[in-house]
Amino acid sequence: MIDLANTLTAVQIGLQRLAARLEETEVQRSRYEDLQNSYDEAINSAKWLRVQNADLEHKVEQHKPELANALSAREAAFKKLKHARKVIRDLLEERVGYPFRGT
Repeated sequence: MIDLANTLTAVQIGLQRLAARLEETEVQRSRYEDLQNSYDEAINSAKWLRVQNADLEHKVEQHKPELANALSAREAAFKKLKHARKVIRDLLEERVGYPFRGT
């Protein structure tokens, strides 16, 4: 009878340990699923970002000639402005008779 009680106690302790392991396994499985979902979301985000990056790079390439033309036109306009200021300064100096120091 004592052996039976000891055996039942041992079986009960074993079942409690098994139940605890099963619960821990369920928690780990749930955590794994959460991590897998996060991983999948990260992969999808990375794919979307790659597509967006490629689209932006394509747009940059399309606008490079326009940008180069705008920069050239800007540089030409600055040269014309500098020349016009010099001509105006020379005319003012010629008219006034002394060097003109304008802003």
